[in-house]
Amino acid sequence: MKPNWIMVIINLAIAALVGYGFYAGNSADANKWLLTVGSGLCVFLTLTGAFGIQSSGGVAVNGAALSVVFFIIFVISHIIFSLVPVVFAPYIIINGILLLVYVIVFYAITKAA
Repeated sequence: MKPNWIMVIINLAIAALVGYGFYAGNSADANKWLLTVGSGLCVFLTLTGAFGIQSSGGVAVNGAALSVVFFIIFVISHIIFSLVPVVFAPYIIINGILLLVYVIVFYAITKAA
């Protein structure tokens, strides 16, 4: 497995734009920076797992499928958090657990091959 640097840079730009979208959508919320940074980080990691890493065989397909599923979960989670007032503890706990589960499962997929 090696990174495709062009795709990683494009994923970073997409994540920055998604983060800015959540920032602009929550301009009245005092904790909008939390949603901005959290959504940018989660989107960047899942997009990089889906499109920014080159590998061969079933590892690539399984890793990309897992990344796309978690990308959708994170986008839905952040849309829900943008509709309600953002509170630190639930946001960090829910998205932290989701992100750690994603990283653990992605690691297990890559090491199984």
